[in-house]
Amino acid sequence: MLEWMFVGTLGGLGAVVLMGLEALNCLLTCRGKRRTRLLYAAAGLGIVLLLWWGGDALLKMMGLAWRSWVRTAFGVAALVLGMAGAFLTVHCGAERRAGRLWHEAAVGIALLMLLTYSVTIGPFLLAFSHTPERVLEVQGQTLVEEDESFLDPYYVYYIGFGPLLRSRESVWSGDTPLDEEGAGI
Repeated sequence: MLEWMFVGTLGGLGAVVLMGLEALNCLLTCRGKRRTRLLYAAAGLGIVLLLWWGGDALLKMMGLAWRSWVRTAFGVAALVLGMAGAFLTVHCGAERRAGRLWHEAAVGIALLMLLTYSVTIGPFLLAFSHTPERVLEVQGQTLVEEDESFLDPYYVYYIGFGPLLRSRESVWSGDTPLDEEGAGI
């Protein structure tokens, strides 16, 4: 089973690389509305990934992290923009690939793999990576409660810094929410 997961992961990464190279080729050689739309999708994806990963690296240096809903929003935006970019890449380069069966087949297989991953694994990972949260005021301190329960209740509390950020290190965790009796910091 582990071997198939490894092969699937490598295949998915290969599909992403192939589509990325094909998109770059389309951006350099195509003209008109197709190229403009692909450029917008690529720029949007680049901005989302830069904010998500680059912002996370900067926040890490300050002891901060994105809140759960922000990470989920970045994931959804990256998934949608990535699939839009893949479809626009196929659409943009369709006339250039005409007659080159091996190229059409490679791009078609890559698109099929990306679509399969995006429809099956992408939403699954997004659903399980999202952590329900709420904001509490405890002893004059704003805390963000993340409910990391699966089969047993488990709550983790971070210091809240507005609607987008929280502390990276937790200040308390346990199996009872802080606003219930018997819990406390």
